[in-house]
Amino acid sequence: MCFLGGMKPMPTIARNVAVAACAASLFAAPPAMAQTARDVLTQTSFSARSKQAALQGIGEAERLAAAALARTPGDREALLMQATARSYRAKMNGSRADAIAARKMFEALVAHAPPDPQPP
Repeated sequence: MCFLGGMKPMPTIARNVAVAACAASLFAAPPAMAQTARDVLTQTSFSARSKQAALQGIGEAERLAAAALARTPGDREALLMQATARSYRAKMNGSRADAIAARKMFEALVAHAPPDPQPP
């Protein structure tokens, strides 16, 4: 939040820069936008600059998928994102156990899903 009142007199250019910065902060995206696990995984896969950042994004996606499943058990999208996050974690950590667990999650999704290329 910006507060320009009570400022000491300053040159016009500096004042204009301060006003522009304040205005930009007012129009910036709110920090707590609701995202889905798919959104987080997509952003993480394309923009994470380090292994630690990628693992944090994966963890957030896993939490979002778990929350979606708590609200709607059996949500296929949430189950798919859980499996995807687990497989991404396996890749990042080189974990064979996570890779096997992710594969089982994908296989369970396929076994329980009708052969419908366009889920509802």
